[in-house]
Amino acid sequence: MLQLCISQEMNNKPFNFKGTGIRVYSLEEALFHVYHYWRESIDDLFSDRFGSWMKDIGLLPLAEKINGIKDLSSMGGRVIAFLKIIQYFNNTELMALKADLDSWEHRVEWEKLKDRGDRLVARGEARKAISLYNHALKYDQSPKLLNNMAIAYMQLCNYHVAVSLLSQAYASSPDLAYHYVEALTLNGEHSHAEEILQQLPVSPESVFLRGLIAYNQDNYPQALELFLQAHSATPNYEYANKIADTYVKLGQHDMAISVLSPEDEAYHIKMAEIYADYGHAHMPKAIAHITKAISIKSDPIRWIKLASLYRQNYDYDRASQAIENAMHSGSEEALLENIRIKKAQGRRRQYKSDLSKLITKLKNQYRESYSE
Repeated sequence: MLQLCISQEMNNKPFNFKGTGIRVYSLEEALFHVYHYWRESIDDLFSDRFGSWMKDIGLLPLAEKINGIKDLSSMGGRVIAFLKIIQYFNNTELMALKADLDSWEHRVEWEKLKDRGDRLVARGEARKAISLYNHALKYDQSPKLLNNMAIAYMQLCNYHVAVSLLSQAYASSPDLAYHYVEALTLNGEHSHAEEILQQLPVSPESVFLRGLIAYNQDNYPQALELFLQAHSATPNYEYANKIADTYVKLGQHDMAISVLSPEDEAYHIKMAEIYADYGHAHMPKAIAHITKAISIKSDPIRWIKLASLYRQNYDYDRASQAIENAMHSGSEEALLENIRIKKAQGRRRQYKSDLSKLITKLKNQYRESYSE
């Protein structure tokens, strides 16, 4: 037999829901409040404070039932179980609420997966990010998610898949046109990229993208002119870095160095790239800059770059020490650099064994991605 809650007249001790500031004096009122304000009530509902209040108003058996509900894995399931604690709502009302709860839980899970994926992309661990993005797609195939997933694929130089994802995103979100054009350009689809650019208003960003098309067609003088024009209209680090890349392609390393800003987070990384390309005599400066970049922010990408520079400088012991700091990421870039170092050291047996393992891993990852 259900134990009914005591009435407001018999209880002078209210429970205050902090999320709404509303006070309730009975279980019925608490049920009504949670049904209509479940988002704001979840934290309060399963707190020790609520359990103590239930006991204080003489509902110990129900308080114990609520305590058992805490073990349910689904937050929505916990809310519905609480609302069923007494027969206060009918099934129609509960089913309507369950639909809202399921939608909310899916959205929360989607945001968690996307945020974790975004952090991995920022750290250069694109393969792991893609796995999370694939799970997130089951909840919501939003243009924002497709865009970020495309960026992950671009990190892996898989521009074909990036174009496919951004094509879907662009169809429902035209503001992603510039990202779509960038992916098309990197994939060598210059005519299609030009077609979309012609539909867009002239802006520093569109001028920059035209420069990117010229750059990828090895037309570096035209690319430089367009990059400089875009940077002059809207100075930013991305444009400056691409100008530097173009100067390097033209063999003007001193000019490349002159356009970089020490205020840019990528400054030391770009300086390292320029000095590494400048010639072997400048390799110590390249190593010094990437070491400085690591001191500012240690991540697998920077350790891989340092290991690569040491390897190119024939300092294989330091290269091995550096790559160890990136191996925990499990990224294929780290594994591949480790293999290169072993090959340079003449450790052919281990080099061949590790290369075989990496190829097997990449095949398995491809199958997993394809099946998803």
